[in-house]
Amino acid sequence: MESVSAQLVSQADHPPPHIHASYQGHSALIDIGSGRVIRGRLTGRALKLVQEWLIGHKPAILDN
Repeated sequence: MESVSAQLVSQADHPPPHIHASYQGHSALIDIGSGRVIRGRLTGRALKLVQEWLIGHKPAILDN
């Protein structure tokens, strides 16, 4: 299984705070606060993995 790739975008870069995630040719911008897709699309499984990862890492991500 391929891994989901995610890139954190600085809050100062352009709001809202989000990550860029990609998996098997699909990509999406995911809001860090809500876990919702801002733009793009991921498969259901990939989106769920990203959202679960965000839940566990949100405090550390938002502190940076």
